[in-house]
Amino acid sequence: MVKKFNIWWKERGQLVGFLGIVTYLNIYFILLGSLAKSNNFLAVGWLVSFFSCIGWYAWQSKKHGWVIPKSIKNTH
Repeated sequence: MVKKFNIWWKERGQLVGFLGIVTYLNIYFILLGSLAKSNNFLAVGWLVSFFSCIGWYAWQSKKHGWVIPKSIKNTH
């Protein structure tokens, strides 16, 4: 079962991981954004989440050899 998931993750994890991170950070911001203005701990929590997620995604990218598709790379 784990081996099957690892194969699936290597093929589809780049998109799923990216969308998961974007969704998580947006939901965090939408739900707790107004409270973060009065509570600095929530703002710091969002920043820690951001850098943690980006670090994890960079590690996964390197581990699985994910690259940005050439069609996207040429437009940015």
